[in-house]
Amino acid sequence: MSGDELEALSHSERPWRESYNGQTGIASNAIPNELIKSYYSDLMCGDSHTVESHHVPRFPVSPKIVVSDDDFSWLESIL
Repeated sequence: MSGDELEALSHSERPWRESYNGQTGIASNAIPNELIKSYYSDLMCGDSHTVESHHVPRFPVSPKIVVSDDDFSWLESIL
């Protein structure tokens, strides 16, 4: 995807929309991790219609994902 396509995709999702200040046109410094976690958890656990209608392209994923110990600890801390 091009940069413009990725921007349009990310800006259409709830975490970005809720963190954007539409009056001044300035985004907040960061999207809160809790908002990201909530949005994607809801999406992952949604009914089949919710999952199928989501606009993020699906890519084949390796059945085994390897992450560093530091990355695993970070992921574990937010789940």
